[in-house]
Amino acid sequence: MYSTQLRGFIHRGLIGLAAALLAGASPAFAAESGKIAVNDGVDDFLLAAMPPPGFYGIVYLSRYTSDYLANNSGNSAVDHFSLAANVAVPRFDWVKPVTIFGADRWGTLVLAPYLDVDAKISPVPGINLADSKRGFGDLTVGNGLHWTIGDYQMTNALDVVAPTGGFDAARVVNLGLNHWTLRLNHLATWMPLPSWEISYGLRWEYNFENPDTHYKSGQIGYAEFQYRRGRKNVGRPYRLPARCAAADARQEFFAWRRNPFGVFLSETSR
Repeated sequence: MYSTQLRGFIHRGLIGLAAALLAGASPAFAAESGKIAVNDGVDDFLLAAMPPPGFYGIVYLSRYTSDYLANNSGNSAVDHFSLAANVAVPRFDWVKPVTIFGADRWGTLVLAPYLDVDAKISPVPGINLADSKRGFGDLTVGNGLHWTIGDYQMTNALDVVAPTGGFDAARVVNLGLNHWTLRLNHLATWMPLPSWEISYGLRWEYNFENPDTHYKSGQIGYAEFQYRRGRKNVGRPYRLPARCAAADARQEFFAWRRNPFGVFLSETSR
């Protein structure tokens, strides 16, 4: 929840936008049009980190393009497909000191994605569909508690995804899912050494019914993990040594970080 992320705002209403139009290309999960509220496996390092008490704001910018839509076998599902999405995601954090259940911080998170999407699809030769849409997607509000236990950090949080994005069942492009989603998050980061990080996340998602289509997506559970080994001070969040000069701090901030990660997703109910 509190790591740097663009989870789901490109995926929401985009990647699976044509699935409902395609016979024989239905999604493997019983999620409407193959879409879920969060795209798994896109978190970066320090999954469970939470900044010191205060107010924070940031805007994520991203561009996504694709010219291939695969079916469940990995083959092309359509005759032609193209998608371009420009995304700006304002994010606001309010972190407060607490002593509830042994936690040290309470964080409130708000994400309000703005999307500009253009899509073209030809399910079979001779049939061409095109659509474009611009506006805000579904709003996410989350609250979580953070614990620091030595070199171990943990965050448990509840997210609510509100159906504020535009939705029309007859359109190819939709910026929202048109249903509420509740998400439970358990995130942890362990740093046995200053330059080592091991993080994992466990999430469970409950989807409510889409009132326009009367479709209720299944419940989704997924787990992710990652390992990173970097420079000595990278990974001790917000704790750069006092002796670091401004140039050293800038070098830490802009340092490239590489790490393997894995994700497992399963539908727990249909």
